[in-house]
Amino acid sequence: PVWGAPVFARWLGAPLVTCLRGNDFDTAIFTPRKREMLEAALRQATKVVTVSSEKAWKVEQLYPEVATRFIANGIDLADWQPTPSEQSFAENWRAEHTQGRLVLGLVGQLKAKKGLSFLLESLQHHELAEKLHLLLIGELAEDVSTALEATACSYTHLPFLDRFELLKYYPCCDGICIPSFYDGMPNVLLEAGGLGIPILASDVDGMHDVLHVIAPQLLFAPGDAHGLRKALFDWSQADENTRAAWGLMIKNHIATHYTHEQELDQYQELFAGL
Repeated sequence: PVWGAPVFARWLGAPLVTCLRGNDFDTAIFTPRKREMLEAALRQATKVVTVSSEKAWKVEQLYPEVATRFIANGIDLADWQPTPSEQSFAENWRAEHTQGRLVLGLVGQLKAKKGLSFLLESLQHHELAEKLHLLLIGELAEDVSTALEATACSYTHLPFLDRFELLKYYPCCDGICIPSFYDGMPNVLLEAGGLGIPILASDVDGMHDVLHVIAPQLLFAPGDAHGLRKALFDWSQADENTRAAWGLMIKNHIATHYTHEQELDQYQELFAGL
């Protein structure tokens, strides 16, 4: 589609809207064989839409002639609530697996480039590791599996699950970690945050947009092991009420500023103005 869209836009005399949804921009810009394709899709676009303000800034710095717009992902929280049976499952799961440890969830692509190896290496030989139970949901890369075995963390690994299957596992978690070096606005950010679960995350892209005003203490610079450990320490030392308050602030912020209606309205406005 990226190769074909600029061509067909010219042939049809139609405006081209290029949407940078994930981290493809960050990888393609440094890959010679992909960069040409990316640049064609950016330079010919009537509008380039990004899901994080940082991504829009990066495009503007490299291609100042390109018109960008940041439209955040949204979520319908009315359709995103665990049932009583899912809540009961989570309570039973915690009783069976945690042994008094805090549960830190990692959901999605469990790869080194998503920061998981960085997280595990930061926990090696650190007392924090013994206080955590990691709940890993997604495909686990082999190199990450090796790093996982080198830590003192207890863990549970589950395969990739459908979005609504996650509703019984998110409540198992005391916190969710997103240690990515770069990203878009990952689904887990809005899904977990929308359930009132504290999120510890790299201070980049969509995580920065959602968290930097309301929960800066849970952010850390990408690749900064000291910052990550400090965020984990502050989160782990907080009492249950404090963690619940952090989660509620995140949930209310998402419910106010990151709704599916707002996302839809902005796209309708964008396309109406082409």
